Amino acid sequence: RTKRVVPEIEEEAGLGGICLAPQHGYVFVTFSYHDSGNVLRNNIVRFQTSPQRFSVAPTARMDFMEIFDTYRASPSHQIGACSIDGEHLYVSVGDGMQTTQSQVLDSPLGKVLRMTLDGKPMPENPFFQDMDIDNIRNYVWAYGLRNPFGLAVHGEDVFVADNGPDIDRFIRAKEGTNYLWDGSNTSIGTNADAVFVPGRGVAHLVQYPYGSGILSDKFDNTVFMTRSGSAIVRHEGFPAIWV
Repeated sequence: RTKRVVPEIEEEAGLGGICLAPQHGYVFVTFSYHDSGNVLRNNIVRFQTSPQRFSVAPTARMDFMEIFDTYRASPSHQIGACSIDGEHLYVSVGDGMQTTQSQVLDSPLGKVLRMTLDGKPMPENPFFQDMDIDNIRNYVWAYGLRNPFGLAVHGEDVFVADNGPDIDRFIRAKEGTNYLWDGSNTSIGTNADAVFVPGRGVAHLVQYPYGSGILSDKFDNTVFMTRSGSAIVRHEGFPAIWV
């Protein structure tokens, strides 16, 4: 076999994010996997542990694969981060390198999805029709995204970091909004709150809460964003964390 040096684009698959629901003891994990036909798919698993304490030995697990199991994922453009706000689970999902899917409300690709902690649709979602878990419209919260690896939810604020072909964007996402990804750099710039030119692989987001006291007060109400750089072309100053 030919030896390859990781990372390469075809190796950018697997774990996407972890988020916690302490009051229930839930640990949610988002990831891509190869099914029995060697097709890359997305999935979410919820592990049950001790409320408020957690554990490395879960007592139960629940898979949410029914939401994704008929849709092909892609390396680098797979499921991304998850974030919990109360009893709501938000998940960002890449377009699977199938650009048109981000505009299709019946597809989970290129979306931010919102569901209950049991993987059920939210009646308050903007395109909700019924409680059918096979009806993807029931889950869609925002769409028209390319590769939204960064997701951070705090109350009414839903922040998204989305990778474009040559530029990247940071979005304070709005419910039901189409972010218009159509294969062009222009579409990545549309509806963005900030655009990064050239792109350097925006990834995970964390909001630093007001009054936390861990860091200087100047960081109150700011968002930390990782920029991964490129495994193919090296640029000075990347990877990096931006504020």
